[in-house]
Amino acid sequence: SDASVVNLGKISASSSDVILIARTVENHGTIEAPNGTAALAAGSEVLVKADGEERIFVEAGSAEGTSKATQAGLIRAAEAEIKAAGGNEYALAIKHTGVTRATGVSKRGGRIFLSAGGKSTVRHSGTIEAQKSDGNGGQVRVEAARIELAPISKIDVSADPASLVGNGGEVLIGGGYQGQDPSLGNAETVTAEEGSILLADAAAEGDGGRVILWSDDTTRFAGTISARGGAVSGDGGFVETSGSVLSLSGSARVTTSAAHGTFGAWLLDPADMEIVSGDGGDLTGFAVDPGAIVAALDGSNIVLLADNSITVSDVIDASGNVGAGHLTLDAPTLHLNAAILLRGGSVLSGTASTVNVGASGRVQNGIDAAAAGGLVNLLGANYGSTGSELRIGKSLTMRGSVGGTVLDAQGNHGVLRITGDTSATGVVVTLDRLTFTGGDALFGGRGGGIYINGGGGRKTDVTIQDSTISGNSADFGGGNLQ
Repeated sequence: SDASVVNLGKISASSSDVILIARTVENHGTIEAPNGTAALAAGSEVLVKADGEERIFVEAGSAEGTSKATQAGLIRAAEAEIKAAGGNEYALAIKHTGVTRATGVSKRGGRIFLSAGGKSTVRHSGTIEAQKSDGNGGQVRVEAARIELAPISKIDVSADPASLVGNGGEVLIGGGYQGQDPSLGNAETVTAEEGSILLADAAAEGDGGRVILWSDDTTRFAGTISARGGAVSGDGGFVETSGSVLSLSGSARVTTSAAHGTFGAWLLDPADMEIVSGDGGDLTGFAVDPGAIVAALDGSNIVLLADNSITVSDVIDASGNVGAGHLTLDAPTLHLNAAILLRGGSVLSGTASTVNVGASGRVQNGIDAAAAGGLVNLLGANYGSTGSELRIGKSLTMRGSVGGTVLDAQGNHGVLRITGDTSATGVVVTLDRLTFTGGDALFGGRGGGIYINGGGGRKTDVTIQDSTISGNSADFGGGNLQ
């Protein structure tokens, strides 16, 4: 039947379920099922199970028409499901503009499912809240080919603020961790617009929750995600914003902070990534704004992971942050064309087969960083500089690969310049399993592939292990070589 079901009033079931089924289902009123499931099921074939984590299953629609579910009212239940068969490609199958709350009862509930079949779209511009009966955060899962989170949308799976103890819950938008959750179909595109909010915070004591935005194709993120640990105790949570193509604007804000625990992590995992201000960049559609990275480092550890390459085109300057989040760059190829400046106490680490440092790049306190005193570890197979020597002005551990790592100055430039800073501790540099080549006309004719300067009498200790220096001499102008 093509008939529709529309609720404009109030439907209440104190001890059972409320399930509205039709080709088109709309709720503009109130549905209450405090001890059961409240569901909107739009489709021609619907299966209702007696129990289970999910109880409503809708057969995917055909191209002949689109089944649609609209939630524009209020739903309060132990568990809520909004399912639509969809139909026409990318047609809007679920429109969520209302308020849906799942509060859970003993040993069940606290979950909300939005699922559109086929190539359909889910657009959320309302409020979704999920909590378990024990005070922990609940779970929200959104599944569709195309998912859109509007500027005024909110999804909140935080622990009950009235509880002293409680962990944040879980939000899965478009897929699970790394897109590898077999129970959840992966989205093709996910868009979280500026002003969209996703919360998975702990209570006063507890750990932050988990928020994942995943798509197989394109993920665009400009909103806010918070998975904070408790104000009294607890660790930060986990956030992932990933897609084959990832676009992340300067308005994006992520925190997995912990006032008295360990910072959580934010993972970004596209095929390629360019750190560049604004919406531009040489890699169209692969842009990540450095402002979002800097803001997140104030309360999160960040992992930048790419299948092919990471290009740093604009400066990442977190030296003025209060929090000391760690930054990891992991890709087969790193192009470092701008500096990375971290706060003291931060750790900058990276793994790559090839590291290219451009004219504006510096290896200071790690991969291209001029940090205030953080710790850096970089594992790479090849390092190449174009237009300038690689500079180290902070403590650094640079390890080569077992198969051999080459530091090669391309053209008439130095390979490595090590200069002590103004701190009392100076600079401690460890170079392990490296081969230094090139270094013509280095530093005004001094020559050499390595130049060490103690920096105003400050301590500069350099340890070179299992390494080879060739091409020109090594000049130790005031430093200590071991």
